[in-house]
Amino acid sequence: MTWHRPHESDEEPQTRSEANWIWAEGMVGRWRPPTRMGHFHPPTDVYETDEGVAVIVEIAGLDERELSIYLQNRTLTIRGARRGPVGKVIYQQMEIQYGEFHTEVYLPWPVEEDKVDAQYEKGFLRVTLQKAQARRVPIANKNT
Repeated sequence: MTWHRPHESDEEPQTRSEANWIWAEGMVGRWRPPTRMGHFHPPTDVYETDEGVAVIVEIAGLDERELSIYLQNRTLTIRGARRGPVGKVIYQQMEIQYGEFHTEVYLPWPVEEDKVDAQYEKGFLRVTLQKAQARRVPIANKNT
C-alpha cells in the first residue's frame, strides 16, 4: 500500500510503503504472544508410517526429565515446562516462549499401548507408537 499526499516527492511514497510493510509483515507478523500467560502449545507433527504413528514435538531447551508423556484412550498427552532466564531481565526482543506447555494428540489408529518409544534429541521429542494388529478372537462353544 502506498500513501499519497498532495505535493509529495517521488521518494516519499516508496519509503512510506516499505516502512509500512516492515511494520506489518516484518515485526508484528513475527512476534506472537502466548495464548495464556505461562502456558503454550509447541509445534507438533503427527504422521503415519507402515508400522506405526510418529509424533514429533519441537521443544528445545529441556532436560528429558522435565517431560511427561501419557497415553490413554487413544489420546497422547505431552506436558512439560521450559524455564526462562533467572533474575531481572529487560527484553529487547522476545520470541521464545517459556513456562508450562502441553499438547494433546488424538490417535485415529489403535496402537499397542505397551509398545511406545520416546526419544528427546536436539530439541525434538519423538514419540513412536506401534499400530495395533488385528487379532482373531476365539468363539467359545457353550455346548462342550
